[in-house]
Amino acid sequence: MLKSNILITFICFTITANSFSNQVYLTLINDVTVSDEPTDILLYEDKAYILANGNLASFYTSDPYKINLTSYESITGVTSAAFTGRYAYVAGNFGGIKLYDITKHREPVLKNTISINGKIKKIVIDNGYLYVVNNDLGLQIYDVNTSDFPLYKN
Repeated sequence: MLKSNILITFICFTITANSFSNQVYLTLINDVTVSDEPTDILLYEDKAYILANGNLASFYTSDPYKINLTSYESITGVTSAAFTGRYAYVAGNFGGIKLYDITKHREPVLKNTISINGKIKKIVIDNGYLYVVNNDLGLQIYDVNTSDFPLYKN
């Protein structure tokens, strides 16, 4: 299994009498090891979500010196994810999009599934609309303002 490290860095600009112009010093804050090579990282509120070989994990970004990686064992086969409110929309090789309640400090709970034909490449949410890039069907748009009842718009 390929192991990868995600390095969280903080850029410090140090100015001294002997420093050259454009000289930058990088200081390593912490590193996080995940079991597979990460394919995407998503930032939402105070968390960073990592997608690696179909698995989803997260860590709080509020304190970069104390990074604790949390793996979501119940969510597998993930190819893309998007977040709004307390919900995560997750697309994957299981077909369609699953809606999880990601209330803090507990394991995500499956709330709903949106059935979609074709292979989903990427999903994003903006202003209550879920945009789905589907390799077979092109761009699809869903109104997810009411999370329990998504409406196909396009």
